[in-house]
Amino acid sequence: MKRRWLIYCIVLFISACSENVENKKIFISDVPTEKIRGTLYLSENASLNVFYDICASDSFVYCLDFYNDSILKVFPSINSSSLIGYCMKGQGPNDLLFPFFMRNSFQSRNNKIKLVDLNSWSVKEINPCNNNSLSRINIDTVLPLPIMPAIKEYNETDSCIYGIDADMQHGLFFIYNKNTQDISSVDYYYDDKEISNKYSSKIMPYLFENHLVVNERVDAVCVGMINVNALYLFDLTGNLKKELIVGDKITYPEPDPQYLDFPNAKKYFVSMTGTNDFLYCLYNADASGFSSVFKFDWEGNLLSVMQTDMKLEKISVNPTNKYIYGIKMSEEGGSDIFKFDMRK
Repeated sequence: MKRRWLIYCIVLFISACSENVENKKIFISDVPTEKIRGTLYLSENASLNVFYDICASDSFVYCLDFYNDSILKVFPSINSSSLIGYCMKGQGPNDLLFPFFMRNSFQSRNNKIKLVDLNSWSVKEINPCNNNSLSRINIDTVLPLPIMPAIKEYNETDSCIYGIDADMQHGLFFIYNKNTQDISSVDYYYDDKEISNKYSSKIMPYLFENHLVVNERVDAVCVGMINVNALYLFDLTGNLKKELIVGDKITYPEPDPQYLDFPNAKKYFVSMTGTNDFLYCLYNADASGFSSVFKFDWEGNLLSVMQTDMKLEKISVNPTNKYIYGIKMSEEGGSDIFKFDMRK
């Protein structure tokens, strides 16, 4: 009798665990709920631009330029008719070299824009431009980065740094504790046991390549997969809260013996950004060839799928959730920036 009761308890426990895992898995559709048209905000014809990163405030649009010596350019958000601020490429106190925007700059309590400068291994803060005439931007604050893995994406909270390491040694992302200097990794997430057999350890980092956005206020870390049709929502300690799958099943690309990565595979979530209220994910696996922007609340509830009238590479959204700014690569190898009004 005792043995039968023990077996019954074990079955109940396994069933409860299985049900808990399934409750975390949510299937969502990529069918557009609305279509949004972009207007040309900044053309490469105005100057040869190869923009690779963008950050929007309610008053200004900040663009990082791969090609020009003026590596950071600032334009009014209303239109780009006048360049009102810039930083030069270099190693001086007010220069930048290999910068990218902090992905959760929207959480800044002092309304400053934060960039990570890889050359100086520091976070640099700049005040939003308030000049009416063209001027060089002064770097207000330089915060040295601690000893931690090399990074290609950076988010921070009061107590931790959340990053994707360039060397691909720390799973989906790592967490650096500012107080203890401890580093913990959040491993790749998959429930298909064949994955580790199908893909070698060298390929796994490319298979699970991703983007990362953190919102401290709501205890949320969102990971958007590039080569897999999924988003993962974690809490700030790295525990999985939700797995969001686009379609009716999760799909992994077939390995190609010629490559470690997947250059010919579908690309799903190629850019992510957020505001205090919403998460925006740029999705490039639409059969139409256009991009879609998935809009979620920070609980992982899908609110809308906005199909654009072009293919975009990176997006930013202003803090009041009115406009999407997107980088579109041109046929000549430059880049244009388009503005999408979400209120229409």
